Amino acid sequence: MLHWSLPHLPSDGRRWWIGGVLAVVLVLIGGSAVWSVKEWPFTRDALTRTLEERLRGRVVFGQFRETWFPPGCVADDVRLLSPKGAENPPLITARNLIIRTSWLGLVNHHIGKIKVVGLHLTIPPAKASGQSSFMLDTGGKTDVSSIAEIEFNDAVLELLPPAEGWRKTTMEIHQLVLDHLADGKTAYFHLSLKTGRPTGEVKAQGSAGPWNTNNAGTTPISGIYQFADANLAAFKGLRGTLSSAGKFSGNLSKIDTAGSVDVPRFQVDGSAESVHLMARFRATVDTQTADTVLEEVEAHVGRTIVVATGNVSGGGDAAGKTARLDMTVDTGRLEDLLNYFSRERHPSMTGDVRFRAHVELPPGPGFLRKVRLTGDFGVSGGEFTSPGRQTPVNHLSDSAQGEKKPQEDPRTVLSNIKGHVVVRDGTASLTNVSFEFPGAFAEMNGTYNLIPQTVDIRGTLRTDGTLSDATSGIKALMVKVATPFLKKKHTTIVPFAISGSSSDPSVGLDLRNKVKR
Repeated sequence: MLHWSLPHLPSDGRRWWIGGVLAVVLVLIGGSAVWSVKEWPFTRDALTRTLEERLRGRVVFGQFRETWFPPGCVADDVRLLSPKGAENPPLITARNLIIRTSWLGLVNHHIGKIKVVGLHLTIPPAKASGQSSFMLDTGGKTDVSSIAEIEFNDAVLELLPPAEGWRKTTMEIHQLVLDHLADGKTAYFHLSLKTGRPTGEVKAQGSAGPWNTNNAGTTPISGIYQFADANLAAFKGLRGTLSSAGKFSGNLSKIDTAGSVDVPRFQVDGSAESVHLMARFRATVDTQTADTVLEEVEAHVGRTIVVATGNVSGGGDAAGKTARLDMTVDTGRLEDLLNYFSRERHPSMTGDVRFRAHVELPPGPGFLRKVRLTGDFGVSGGEFTSPGRQTPVNHLSDSAQGEKKPQEDPRTVLSNIKGHVVVRDGTASLTNVSFEFPGAFAEMNGTYNLIPQTVDIRGTLRTDGTLSDATSGIKALMVKVATPFLKKKHTTIVPFAISGSSSDPSVGLDLRNKVKR
């Protein structure tokens, strides 16, 4: 057996001998690396040429230095100049570009890590063909076969508007890490960024690629995300902090997403109470226009379930986008919905509610003034929560049934409440509204102003009983005088009006209102 050992040398000689051997090894490795790549890739000229070929534009550096241990380079003040001339802002800038590899990686045409600090990327709008005018060449020959990691820190991405007067989209990317980059392969990413409107923090991870050289928008992407601390005050008229989590898939031009939303204290300006809003959703987002199609939304507010479909779309100008929703409530409680619009601490009425409506929410301040709604509603088992409102209903029902004294218990329930509502400019117009309670039936039309919260409603009450026992004093006298003229066979028809503040409305006879014969 061949046995090899270091020659017996004095300690100083031994160290020099080992150092000499290492020096020869390093020279051999370095020489083979340089020979294998044919050109040292980390000079100013070589890196400039590589970036200009990939970015299809003129690249300039401020300061530049090469590194040998480990092999690589550092470039400061990196700029991709605009093709429109030096007077225009550059399309890409970066404070620092740091490239690192190993001697073995250099032999294998492999880059260990690229780090970009302070990137500012401006992307012009898409052309008519649907592709961005920003050119990135990922094809062609290159000495690099793969990159282990690219890390971006403190980056800003700006999507320029497609038309004059539109608003640009800005995203602040705290960190983006891309792993295992190679031509024709799938890359993996970790991302954290700050959104602009509403302001919040997004963290995502997933995969992207392979990159489609001919049409970048079709490059596949998928992953999971978390969205936290989104302040809804960015949308004037709303309050609350939103969080969301879910998954996404699709490509760089259109992304399908599904997840959940949670707003513990959601509130509309003008309402006294906040509500806990939770929802699950499926949606598709156009990344170029930021238009969103809401394929399915299921929201939970208390014991009420709201199902909706629709879209958020329109111009990206300063005015913003419009939300259009078709909403359905089959299982709901009236008190849960009243909390959205009432200034009272407690809902004025309770009951089971059904609802169908088309809602539009244009951009701009003032939720109650700008919301548009057209719908039909129904309430069963309705009761007023305030004794001051419920007691007159109880008395009226007792009188209509011929009772001389009001019952102490139970409460009179309003049933079969239904009607049509149209909301415009902060006013709800109510038509074909009707309801029943024991011994009587009412029909009415009118308006409810959502902002000062005042009512002006007029209608008729039909009963087979007598109404004088339901009132006292001058009201009783008026009813007794009016009753003979309002009799139709065995039915008493009384016109009434409800007006004033919704918290303390005035209810009385409306003898000017002609009773239909």
